[in-house]
Amino acid sequence: MLGRYAALHQKDEVRTLEALVKMFSDIKSMLGFTCPPVGDILIKLCSDTGFSSLVFLSECKNRCEQGEAFPDAWENALKEKYRESSLSRENAQKLSGFGRGLGATDLEGQLASCTLYETMFSSELERVGKAAEKNSGLYMPLGFFAGLAAAIFIV
Repeated sequence: MLGRYAALHQKDEVRTLEALVKMFSDIKSMLGFTCPPVGDILIKLCSDTGFSSLVFLSECKNRCEQGEAFPDAWENALKEKYRESSLSRENAQKLSGFGRGLGATDLEGQLASCTLYETMFSSELERVGKAAEKNSGLYMPLGFFAGLAAAIFIV
């Protein structure tokens, strides 16, 4: 079970990174065409089922609806929900920086920020994807041997 859990955890991380890359691309498209307010961007993202794994988005939207300022809502939602979104602490910290700039700079700055984060998380996706592919075959035997060692230790 330990091996299966590790393999599933890596697959969840890959799916989350894929969703993040798509999120940055979608935000860039929205900004480029209609330049909506941040609240409208959140509503659109939360209504897309492709982002349902990014639990922090709906938490951020709820916080904004309760009157919390977007940068604070983004930061607090990430702190509270990053584990549920299968994000590492480092990736959550990177995302925190994105939230501070969204809606706070001019259009060109926001588009550049989207491109930067899209590139950054694409690289992370590639790295994690390769590691998951490489290690997925090792997790099952590793789990089996860990269980066997525990059984021998108990006996």
